[in-house]
Amino acid sequence: MLIDNNLNSESQIIDDLKVLFESSKGRIGIGDDAAVIEHNQLISTDAIVEGVHFIRGRATWEEVAYKLFASNASDIAAMGGFVTGYTLTLSLPEYWTNVDLKSFITGIRLFLKEYPADLLGGDTVRSKEFFASVTVLGRTNSLPWLRANAKEGDFIYCTGTLGDSKLWLNRELETQVLPLQDLEYFRNRHYRPSPRNNVVPFLKKFNITSAMDISDGIVEDLQKLCKASQTNFYLDGNSIPISEKQIGIDNVLEHKIYYQREALIGGEDYELLFTCPEPLDEEVLKNDLVRITRIGRLLSAKDQSFILHAGERLSPDQFKGYQH
Repeated sequence: MLIDNNLNSESQIIDDLKVLFESSKGRIGIGDDAAVIEHNQLISTDAIVEGVHFIRGRATWEEVAYKLFASNASDIAAMGGFVTGYTLTLSLPEYWTNVDLKSFITGIRLFLKEYPADLLGGDTVRSKEFFASVTVLGRTNSLPWLRANAKEGDFIYCTGTLGDSKLWLNRELETQVLPLQDLEYFRNRHYRPSPRNNVVPFLKKFNITSAMDISDGIVEDLQKLCKASQTNFYLDGNSIPISEKQIGIDNVLEHKIYYQREALIGGEDYELLFTCPEPLDEEVLKNDLVRITRIGRLLSAKDQSFILHAGERLSPDQFKGYQH
């Protein structure tokens, strides 16, 4: 008998842990963006590793720190909560200088100035390469938004624009490079993403059934939500919001299918994906902080998920997002 020694994907590892370690009564553990503990307190952990999440020399240490804290704050927003504090575990790689450390600390300071919360403590260690991990604490004053609570018939919405981070990554890796008009915008969307914590109070006005942040791509993440809620989905590729002005209108007209596809598979935008029973109109969704767009609907477990793209009805398997 052949033994597969390849390490499972992140999704499979999470499923295995969820079965083995059930949460105590009153808590909601593995499976959402953050865990829920007593009195609707929230907790989540995320890490950033050199060579996996960024390439040394491409990003500044200030950007690495900012992105690390932003990704953690986004997990709390995805639960409908607000951040109450952070702890940081930071490696000090052999090649670091005081200038590098100062740059990293500057990134933390910039983020916490824009999204105020306390850095409560943590730990430092020595290592050959850089890694850092943040634990974020939060709270919600109402029931948290859980993936499992989505229902057949719910409409699917997202904040902001999608695919921006992926378009910059493509440029860095020199893969499928097509024109971008505002390069600084796309770099910032990749290294200094805007977690949508400030939009949560506005979204609380609606009857949101479930939510999560978009870290692995809208199609990939929506499949996780549907797995938790035992539903399926359809997405309208033409409705997926892209940064047309920053890409350049002429570029979009010439390569629209490409940019739409990158928006469907691109991760690390840290926008919010959420579901709601009501078909909210554009006037109701108007918000000064961020654009909000209806992009699809949840189907029954008996239906097959599909995406309308380039005039075709396609399977989600044709839109693989980031695989950890």
